[in-house]
Amino acid sequence: MSGGRFGSLPSSVEELRALVVELVEANAWLREVIAAKDQQIASLERRIAELERQLGADSLTSSRPPSSDSLYRKPVRRSSRASSGRRPGKRPGAPGSTMPLVENPDEVVTCGHAADDVGVRVGWWVERKPVARHA
Repeated sequence: MSGGRFGSLPSSVEELRALVVELVEANAWLREVIAAKDQQIASLERRIAELERQLGADSLTSSRPPSSDSLYRKPVRRSSRASSGRRPGKRPGAPGSTMPLVENPDEVVTCGHAADDVGVRVGWWVERKPVARHA
């Protein structure tokens, strides 16, 4: 009778006992190897989780400055609203609506002085702006 992968099966009780002892020892050794591999896998899973956490950290999710962010990663869109696809602003071809300047304004506002590098007074300027008057 052929034993397949064991070669020939033991024919005596003593040979069977020796085979059982050998298999029990091999089984115990394999269980130790499996336990060691389980510990190694758990350690590597913790390391992967820590590295993924570090990889996901940027100036938005940690106390790191924005200058430390990757140049290759696009910033996350902040708006949860979906884009309609339309460009903002007036429609092309529509007339503009700028407030015109007037020749004789009701009020002229003088805006302080300009200074050079040493703080010397250089001059005054007047800014012309249209002012909306509500009647």
